[in-house]
Amino acid sequence: MSFIYNRALSGTLTEHDLKSHAGEINSVNTKTGLTPLGATAWNGHIDLVKLLLEHGADPDGAPGHVRTRRPLWVASARTQKNAVDIVKILLKHGADPNLPSVIDHNSTPVQTYKPPTLIMTLVDAGASPSARNDLGETAELVVRRRNDDNRMWALRPSYPKVAMRNQVVDLLVSLVLFAIAWVKQLGFPVNRILALLLWKKPNDPKREEEVRHNITRDLNEAGQVDSSSSTNKETGSETKARGKL
Repeated sequence: MSFIYNRALSGTLTEHDLKSHAGEINSVNTKTGLTPLGATAWNGHIDLVKLLLEHGADPDGAPGHVRTRRPLWVASARTQKNAVDIVKILLKHGADPNLPSVIDHNSTPVQTYKPPTLIMTLVDAGASPSARNDLGETAELVVRRRNDDNRMWALRPSYPKVAMRNQVVDLLVSLVLFAIAWVKQLGFPVNRILALLLWKKPNDPKREEEVRHNITRDLNEAGQVDSSSSTNKETGSETKARGKL
């Protein structure tokens, strides 16, 4: 094992170590298939991940090395803490979300069945939910087999989600506008009703009673107007009927 790898694995790596052993920054441990960057990602050391990337560590590990675990795959599949943050850091530095881990059945990061937030981060960066590993599995097949609606939703790209959310918002706005128009047609004081719905209860009991009294009075007055209108219509009909007789 290289000096840099040991330091990275133990979480004791320093900038001085990287400067004095710069040639080892992308070395691969033959037993674990990890580079120093992969080792720090495995243990969730965000600061060391950033330090290695700043000093030229390859975000994809060692692409020329056959038996290697990609740092992004490690962060997605093995990291127990700070996983999403490390995934975002690696992606920001150009890690390929579709590069598989040869050692692990050629599975890609999104096939690791992790929390929806992590899955969405990978998919939004271009990870393919339909990529197959050596077992013939895809992320979509695994999630569908487990009837996991949350992860199935996470596997969708962001733009359909945004479109669907906008449709829901538009529908809710239309319903609110329809309700306001309906209340107006009935003759109720819309402003007072909205004030009641949006009203924050005051600390003063007298003020609270005053607001409730005003709204109740307005509703009663609106009801009386409707009743008097109906009565006038009925009286007018009766007068016309008598005139005909």
